[in-house]
Amino acid sequence: MRNFQNSFGAAQSAGYTTVMDIVREFGQRMRVARGVAGLTQSEVAARAGIHRVTLAEFEAARSSPTVKVLARIAAALGVQPRDLFPLQTARAGR
Repeated sequence: MRNFQNSFGAAQSAGYTTVMDIVREFGQRMRVARGVAGLTQSEVAARAGIHRVTLAEFEAARSSPTVKVLARIAAALGVQPRDLFPLQTARAGR
């Protein structure tokens, strides 16, 4: 629990004050990674085994994926799941 609190504290000091801030940043990072990979929402969704609308909901921060789905999306994008989270940036500053 202490590690989680430290991570969330780091996220707060990096400017993320709510869970929604983190969810929005996650969606933005996913969208950027998709653009860098040159893939459409439909292509990523098909590779991850989810519906395109579901992926769009994640990118727009209207919904959040489960850990299993997150791993499949990251694999479809060719990135590590941790690359999609703003806490990665916050931890680097410690």
